[in-house]
Parts: sequence; structure tokens; C-alpha cells
Amino acid sequence: MSKNLKHQKYRYHRLIAATAITLGISISGLMLNHNVHAAISHNNQPVKYTKQYVQNVNGYLTADTWYQPKKVLKNGTHWVNSKHNDYRPILMYWWPNKSIKVNYINYFNQNGLGNKHQKVTQHSSDKTLEKATNKIQKKIEQRIKQQHSTKWLRTTMNKFINRQAMWNIKSEFPTYGWANLQGGSFKFVNNKLTPNANSKYRYLGRAFTLQKIENTKNYELLLANDVDNSNPAVQAEDLNNLHYLMNTSSILGKGADGNFDGGREDATGSLDYDVTQIAEQYFKDHFNMTNDKNSNDHLNLLEDGVRGSVNATTRDHFGALTHDMNLTNALLNTFTKPTRQRTSLQSLIDTDWVKRTSDYTENDKVPNYSFMNVHDGVQSLVGNVISSISKENPNAPTHKTLQKAIQIYDNDIKKTNKKYAGYNIPSTYSLLLTNKDMVPRVYYGDLFVDGGQYMANKTIYYNAVTALLKARMKYVAGGQEIRMHDNGKIMSSVRFGKDNFNPTDENSRNSGIVTVTSNQQNLKLNNKLVVDLGAAHKNQQFRPLLMSKASGLNIYNNDSDAKDKTVTTNDQGQLILNAKQVQGVKNPQVSGYLSTWVPVGAKDNQDVRTPASSAPSKDGNVFHANSALDSHVAYEGFSSLQPNPTNNSQKTDVKLAQSGDFFKSLGITDVEFPGHYMSVKNDHSFVDSLENNGYAFNDRYNLGMNGQSTKYGTVDQMIDANKALHQSGVHTMADYVMNQLYGLNGHELTAVKRIDGYGRYMKKSHIKNDLYYAKTKSSGKDYQAQYGGKFLSELKAKYPDLFTQIQTSTGKPINDNEHIKQWSAKYLNGTSIQGRGMGYILKDGKTNQYYSLNQQNKHVIK
Repeated sequence: MSKNLKHQKYRYHRLIAATAITLGISISGLMLNHNVHAAISHNNQPVKYTKQYVQNVNGYLTADTWYQPKKVLKNGTHWVNSKHNDYRPILMYWWPNKSIKVNYINYFNQNGLGNKHQKVTQHSSDKTLEKATNKIQKKIEQRIKQQHSTKWLRTTMNKFINRQAMWNIKSEFPTYGWANLQGGSFKFVNNKLTPNANSKYRYLGRAFTLQKIENTKNYELLLANDVDNSNPAVQAEDLNNLHYLMNTSSILGKGADGNFDGGREDATGSLDYDVTQIAEQYFKDHFNMTNDKNSNDHLNLLEDGVRGSVNATTRDHFGALTHDMNLTNALLNTFTKPTRQRTSLQSLIDTDWVKRTSDYTENDKVPNYSFMNVHDGVQSLVGNVISSISKENPNAPTHKTLQKAIQIYDNDIKKTNKKYAGYNIPSTYSLLLTNKDMVPRVYYGDLFVDGGQYMANKTIYYNAVTALLKARMKYVAGGQEIRMHDNGKIMSSVRFGKDNFNPTDENSRNSGIVTVTSNQQNLKLNNKLVVDLGAAHKNQQFRPLLMSKASGLNIYNNDSDAKDKTVTTNDQGQLILNAKQVQGVKNPQVSGYLSTWVPVGAKDNQDVRTPASSAPSKDGNVFHANSALDSHVAYEGFSSLQPNPTNNSQKTDVKLAQSGDFFKSLGITDVEFPGHYMSVKNDHSFVDSLENNGYAFNDRYNLGMNGQSTKYGTVDQMIDANKALHQSGVHTMADYVMNQLYGLNGHELTAVKRIDGYGRYMKKSHIKNDLYYAKTKSSGKDYQAQYGGKFLSELKAKYPDLFTQIQTSTGKPINDNEHIKQWSAKYLNGTSIQGRGMGYILKDGKTNQYYSLNQQNKHVIK
């Protein structure tokens, strides 16, 4: 026996031993030795050991293998020669070890196909076991005769197989948590036994500035079947699909006015960054993004949010907007946590990517966007509810538990003492919507109840957030100063007003805004609070827009509402508030203090936003952090938690089509659509599929085609929503998802290595290069088959630079010669564990060889 074979045998025995420990079974009972089970008798032998008579996977035998035996025990009484349709399961006659044989006997005895009074154990003699299996065989044949079918036997045998650890998820070492959202991952590896699944690529961790380095720093295998975006053929397919998604209306003959204007790249940190750069270059070429107007009309948001993303977008001439995760986290930790868990207000200054202590300039910051809440973040909060009310996996609960948790979460928002939802949402928006050098993104669920039908029920924050949105159009402009007061207990943020970039500027007087916040609900002002508003605002009346009170959050939508609440600045432009005006409160909306102040006397139709320039950009950058970009507000227009509509009028697309003027009135310039993909059915491995939220799909091109409807609408309704929003002057963004494919039902023989989401080998599994029967193939009859690669020739003619650019990860251009009409393992990095079990491809425990019908490595059960 070769040294390598000995090592493989050792690893396999370690796997079985670990499985035994998991199940509390004695290791001795699982020893894979042919002496513990009888050989297949002559009559039960296959007619021939060929693929014609033995069902197989790529020539290999599995726990599900059925075959045509030489003879069958007709009616359980006498042997007759088998016919071509007399197939029987291999597990009627052969078992890989004594433990499985014992389990088989007990299972079939309990199901009335043996001796229902008998229970065998690991200590039962071989003679006893053999007698029991023979009795079961007779009973099975009698029932086959009675029912004239083996369909029932397939069902019964499948249930038995799925109960055995070596043929279910227990042998795959499930581990749940971050980097293991679906229990962990397999990376596909090359093996001479799996030539159709092998690949030259599968480079992991190549996000941001690490494109040339194989690493475990980035969370690569996020969910389901992980697409290998380092493969040049896949990169070409990603481009093909992005073009289709952005131009679906034109491609389907519905007109260009139904196309998307921009996009949001899902899971940037889990992609090979080559694909991010390809998408950025496509946007630049397709929309001629050579000036601020063209660029700002076609926003491209990255779901990134790490320091490496700043460096990457800077290197790439700001081809997309990076997410200022530091601001999101600072808002989260400063305001939304329970009182004792909140960090200091100073973190809002120290950790932001844009230093706003004294921000007086333009075009010198990293163009970015940020937000407070987001659909999958709220989904995680609901997961916390699930953990507290049940023992179910919060990432894959039952539908009933999920609905209960959503209701609890929605109700928790309305409470003063919250257990699950975040505190101080209006305070976070008072900063998010007034900050300079950033595109804010508003979350649907902060305006409308997550668990209700689309736009059906307003949240308790609706009035405050919409008031801030309207004020943003009217007042928010100019330079910015952020200052700490009262020993760090209070923070003020000041925007000086239109064209007032420095505190000494006096170019306009009727705009500008002041936000005063604290995260301390017992706040008592020791002295007066003095806030410098700049020279433009000397001796000027200011009024509150928002003012927290013990009873709630007061909102003053116009000057007359607040006529008895005004405060006049002094001759230095200082707003001075007293202890009565500044004190901590505790109510469902504010836990601390919040007030927002605007100048009195502005016209009702005042609009301080800045139009973007059409002059060619001279610095080579695509986006620029300036007043024009700041004039945008993005809107994440959905919640993962919203229920399936009960009628056509409740669909997201239908409601969006009716809401263009509403968004325009709030200053929302860019509406982000949900992932508009057809969700897979009957996949409960992760909450995305249970929620039908558009992120668990197996066909990138099915956007609700041919009368099918996603939770949000049909493809025609999506197009109609685009057209309606465009008529109101609102831009639209598609959510493009290149990372994963769910529910691929075509099986394929692969070789796998057990890893976590970062690509780190899980040593305790001893699964390093083992055969695995994985679901990795799309149907070949879907919209992927129709549209895969279809637009590459057209794109190559229009944008040749996309096809000549050498990609950083591979050192090669994208491969437009290989059109992907059907997904398979060779285009994938790996998969989440699928529960098929590590022993499913049957192996000879004595020689460590897989049982095979293939001539080059034939090894059969005898």
C-alpha cells in the first residue's frame, strides 16, 4: 500500500470516528472492515457490473444506487431470473459497515418489513444479522408483489439513508455562525476522478487591494453555490448578465425608458475585485461617465465598507461609491445600543472616513455613501428575536417562527425600552441627512413597517425622517463643523448654508442647519450651550425642526408651527440654548436628546441643491465628492421581511410606479430596487429563500419572466416602475448579485475540502480531497441557457476596452469565447454544505478505494 493511500485511509477512518463521536456510537462498531458484513450472495449480484445494469454517478456507486440483480426472490418465496425493470437498492444486500447494517435491520423491522419485536445491536452476531436481513428481503419482495411497484421502497429507503450520519449533514461537520451562515462550506478542489469539475482558477479572497494574493482575509464563500468570479469565462458572463439587467426593458423590446440608471453591487467583499472593476468600467463606457452630470445620473454603490475598499476605489479613480462603514458603525454604537452599551459621541468624529470637524472644501474627499439601517441588518435583528424565542437556527427558522419574530420586532420599535430594535433612529438620521461629502441612503423599513404589506403602514419614525428629508432640500448646504460640548455629552453639527463653505463666508442667509444631539437620557445641561453658526447667521432667528420632549419628538414643519419656539443668534452668529431647551429624555423615538434648527424666513420652494456640471472631468475620476453629489439621496426601496403580496396592487413594483412624485417631494433622487430575481422554492437552508426576498435564486436572468412573479412583481411590472419613476425625474438602481446561486438541482461528482467562509481549512473534519455528490448544475433549459453569453459580441464591438483589459487576479482578459449556458462545478468556488453526507459515494474501507464501474479504476462490490 502506498504512503499516500495509507494517509487517505487514516483520514477517512478519522472522519468516521469523529462522526461516531458526534452520534454517541462506539468507534469499534463503525470500523470499515469487510469481515463485519456478508458479501452479496450469488443471486443478488448484478447481472453485470456495468452502467447498463447498475445505477451510478459518473461511474461510482452511491448509497442511492439501485441495480438489476441476477435473480429476484419472487413474492419472497422462490428465485427467478430478473427482468430489465427489476431494479433493487444495493442497501438491501450490502452495507458499508456493521453499524449501518444494524440500523437498517432496526429501521425496517420498525416499519413492518421484518420482525417488529426484534432489535439488534452492535453486539449481535453476524448470523443473527444475516437472518434478519434475509427476512427483510422476503418481506420487501412480498410487498413489491402486492403493490406491483417499487416506488414505496424508494421512499422508504431514502428516509433510511437520510437518517444515517455518513449520508447526511452530520458527517459534514456543520458549524453555524459568522463565516458559516449555512453550516459551513466546501471548496471544490481538483481531483483526477472529477475531470469535469476541475478548474485552473478558484482564487479566493481577491477583494479590494488583495487581487494578486491568495488569502483568508475576505469572506469569500458567503452563501449557497459560490460563483468563481476569478474564472475569465465567468467574468465575461458577469458582464453579459450586468448588461442584461441594466437594459432588460430594451432587450425585451419595451423601450429604453424602462431600463435602470445605476446599480448596487451585492457582497463586494465576497467577490473577486476584477468583477467590481469590470462593472465600474462598463458603467463608465455605457453611460459615458466623463463628467459629473453623467456620473451622478448613474450611481453605482458598492456593498463593501472596509478600509481596503477606500484604497481600492481611490486606486480605481472613484469608479463607484464606497460605503462609509465607519459612519454606519459609529451611528449604530453611539445611538442605537442600550444605554450602557453606547460608545462616546467622539467616535462619530474620530472614526468617520470624512473628517467633518472642520470640513470647508470640495472635491478632495473619497466619494462615498452611508446609511443607518439596511435590509439584511434588520434581518439580523430579527434573527436575535428568533434566538430568544426558540431553539431554531436564526438563519433558517420555520416560517411560523419567522413571522412571529417579525411581529415581535415591529412591536418592539414602538416601545420606550427596546429589547431588539435600535434606539434613536431620528437622531441617526439627523446626522446622516445633514452630513457633508456623502450620499445618504434611507432604508424603507425606517419609513414603513417591515412586516406589513408594501408601504401599507408608517413607522413611528416616518414623520421625523420625512421632515429631515424635506429640510435637506431646503436648508442643507455649505461647509460643516462638528463640535463637542459639555465634556463630550453633547455634539453639534452645523452646515453653514448655500455657498458658505467657511464660517466666515456670508454668501447666503436663509439656508443652513444645526443638529444638536446627545445619547444620554439623563442629560442635564450644566450651563448654556453655545453653537457657532458662522458669520452669515449673525442676529438671525432660528426655529426648531425637531425637538425631543419627555412625551415624544415634536416636529415643526414650517415657521408658523414654531413661532413661539424661536431663538435669535447673537452678533457673533452663535445659537445659545439653555438647560430648559436641552435636557435628556426617554421615549420610543429618543433616548437622549435631539434638536434640529433652521433659519426663519426661507421661502417654501427654496431648494439649495446643486446641479452637476456637464463639463468634462479633468482629473480622470468618475465621481467627485462635492455639492452636486451631495444633492443626491438614495433610497433602499424594500425590506427582506415584507410579506408576499396577497393581490396585484400590493406588489412593490406596482407601489413604486405610483410613488414617483412622493419620492420627488422628499428629495429622494435614486431608488434602489430589490434583487428582482425569482426565488427558489423549497429551500430552507437560509432565511433569504424562506423570505422569498430575491437573493436566493438559481437563474440570474429570470426577473419574473413569462407570467411568473417575484415577490416584488413581474419583469413587466419592474419595467413599468422604472418608466413611472423616470417620468417623475427619479433615477433607479438595480441590485446586481454576482456572488451566489441557490437551488441548483443538477447533481455532479466533485472533490471537496471542508473550509469556513474565509477559505480556511477545517482540520478536525479531515475532509481535504474527498468525493462529494453536489448539486451544482443549472437545468440547461432556463433563461441562463437562453441569454448566457448572448450579448458579448455586441459589447465587444461597442466597448472593446472591456475585452482587452488584463485582469489583475488572473493576468488574462475576460474570456468571451466560452459562453456559459449551464452552470456547473467548474465555474464555482464551492458550496455551502448540502447535507448529502461524506460517505454517499461508497468507499471500500479496506483499500480506501471508491467503488467504481469505470474501466480505468474499476472496483466493485463482491
